[in-house]
Amino acid sequence: MVNPSERDINRLESIVQYCERIESYRKRFGDSVEDFREDLAYRDACSECVSQIGELAGNISNDLKEENSDIEWSRIKGLRNIINHNYGSIKTDLMWTVLTVRVPELKSRCLLIIEELNNSSGK
Repeated sequence: MVNPSERDINRLESIVQYCERIESYRKRFGDSVEDFREDLAYRDACSECVSQIGELAGNISNDLKEENSDIEWSRIKGLRNIINHNYGSIKTDLMWTVLTVRVPELKSRCLLIIEELNNSSGK
């Protein structure tokens, strides 16, 4: 049986993987807001990753969320809900900020948390 800490590590690792997919899309499609605005496939690919990140964030344990309350877990989940239920309402510039500022910040924080959890479990 997987303990709660291992489940959180797995979810955090998946969040990191989706952050890395976004990084790869930025390299592939172009790293400017203009490129992002003009390419529907680019926007769709990144939105799907952000949606998956939100789904994973919503399944992080409450203990881990409380211990890392500097991360806006509910806002991450909320953006997932907006993407999935009302896609047309997301402003391109807002999504670009998420992709270029918030996603890299989240990736860094998740990597630190994973390292802390692994160290505390003796791995």
